Amino acid sequence: MKTLTTIAVVEALLLTLACLVNAARAADFTRTDSPTAGIQEAVDALPPNGGTVKLPAGEYVLRQSIVLRSNVTLAGAGPSTVLRKTRYAETKLAAPADKGSRSVRVEKPAGFAPGDPVAIRDQNAMGWNVVQAIIKAVEGNDLLLDRPMPRTCDPANRGFVVLCFPALTCNRASGIVLKDFAVKEDHARDLSVHGTLDLSNPRVRFAYSLPFPLAAIQLVDATDTRVEGVSVTGWMSDGISLQRGANDTVVNCLVEKCAGKGIHAGGGLRDSVFSHNISRSNDDDGFFFCAKNQKLTVSENTLANNKAHGIGGLGESGDKFNTVTKNIISGNGLHGIQMWDGDSNTVTENTVSNNSQSSPGRFSGIWLGKTSLSVVKGNRCFDDQPAKTQKHGIEELANCHDNQIAGNSCHGHAQKDMVLATEQP
Repeated sequence: MKTLTTIAVVEALLLTLACLVNAARAADFTRTDSPTAGIQEAVDALPPNGGTVKLPAGEYVLRQSIVLRSNVTLAGAGPSTVLRKTRYAETKLAAPADKGSRSVRVEKPAGFAPGDPVAIRDQNAMGWNVVQAIIKAVEGNDLLLDRPMPRTCDPANRGFVVLCFPALTCNRASGIVLKDFAVKEDHARDLSVHGTLDLSNPRVRFAYSLPFPLAAIQLVDATDTRVEGVSVTGWMSDGISLQRGANDTVVNCLVEKCAGKGIHAGGGLRDSVFSHNISRSNDDDGFFFCAKNQKLTVSENTLANNKAHGIGGLGESGDKFNTVTKNIISGNGLHGIQMWDGDSNTVTENTVSNNSQSSPGRFSGIWLGKTSLSVVKGNRCFDDQPAKTQKHGIEELANCHDNQIAGNSCHGHAQKDMVLATEQP
């Protein structure tokens, strides 16, 4: 049996070798006590100027996030390289978790353990306000945390704790490459722990959703970064989330069956490309424009059978000069493309069909509300189902102005094929 001293020497030699050649194999750093199956250790072993961590085929069980830094490449062997989150626990808060406290009292601590990353929220703590912490100890019904609560979460406001974290994340990094691997989560959430819920009510869903900071891939202020050939399946939040940053590329990725949005771009992301991806069967939008996105190109993607919009939020909160082109957008629950409360965006040459599956006859292929100075040209919108669901091919509300809508082909809808602002009462 190897002694601890021998193991330490071997690990030191591996680290030195990784620093010399700017490459490491995660398998060489695998330890049973590693919460990232050796991947974080391999990343940390690279020299300051970065390098490549190779992920051979196999399963890597994640119990915490892999934190990336500049100029690091994570390269798998394709779908046979799987990063998997295997544990799940969720419980209601049993008492207010006050700002500054380092512990939270829960109704059912079973399933939580020291080292678990958790998310804590109530209906007033959404988006960036969700609390992320790591459990240091479990004492009775109290979960002791590694940091103070930055805000109060209250059981009276539907407060809860859930074992959830990004699989891969970064903050203010550049030159990251993620390619050729799969990220999977085994468990759907069991919301019955909260009692009877009307999940058809959007406010209820909002109160219990897990926001984008918990996305499987959550890149913040990333620049010149590339995500290629990566699949995300079954994550309890969004699939791929890029917040802020610039000059990023997401290409040839698959995001499916996630509990949030498939692909989420927001926070002022600029000059980035999302192309040839598939985002399907997610519980929210296939692709979501969040806020202040400028000069994004969303092209040649397939956005299908998502429960909300195929593409949602385009224009809202300062999205400008974005181009949505040559996408296939079909069978989504709400609008195919939702353009809302913005200006100066371009939507061209998309094929948009058979949407409004959640409420037949209510939502349109391309919908414009409070939208101005935008271009909608050369799109093909149709409904070829025996029972029509898509309301109109293109619907522009009366509160829109100065849009260029021309050269579109629309046919076969539940109501009129096209309704423009000038035709609205």
